Amino acid sequence: LGGATGLIILPPWMLTLLSDRRRGRLAVDRRLAPWLRQDFWAIVRILDRIASTYIRVFFVVAVAVGGLTYVGMELVEAAGGPTIEQPLALAVFAGATQLIPEIGPFLGILPVLLVLPIAPERAVAYLGVYLAARWLGAGMVGGRLLEGRLGVHPALLIPSIVILTQFGWIWLFIAAPVVSMAVTTVRYIHG
Repeated sequence: LGGATGLIILPPWMLTLLSDRRRGRLAVDRRLAPWLRQDFWAIVRILDRIASTYIRVFFVVAVAVGGLTYVGMELVEAAGGPTIEQPLALAVFAGATQLIPEIGPFLGILPVLLVLPIAPERAVAYLGVYLAARWLGAGMVGGRLLEGRLGVHPALLIPSIVILTQFGWIWLFIAAPVVSMAVTTVRYIHG
């Protein structure tokens, strides 16, 4: 019921925000001290840039890797390779792990470790398909470009992800942009 209500309420709310953007900005400007307005909007632009970059690049890489993994597993089976059960579920898992920066690509290999003792030929087939899909998917979108744009060194990002996931599994997916936003905002304020 809550999800359905959200799906009904969120689109009109977003439309209102987008159509009243100018009036909203003027309303915020009236409430801010004149000396603070420029810095406030600069931080808003920083946060928007990081969020939109994260959403565009990581989600596109996730969809590309998931799609390529599914197609690859179907091609392996069609070529006479081992039959891979539930290729769609494996492809969704492979794609979803791409949303986790730095460690996500390694998590995508977990099905190999689970299937290896039972059916080594399936595990090898999945590993080959996943690695090829990861290489093609990240290469098409330019995953390395995003890592530089997040502006957070992996030595800070990985422990931050681990610490924030203690507050719930959703932090596994949103920790990278949140940490990047915090680091970039602190850099801006310090500068």
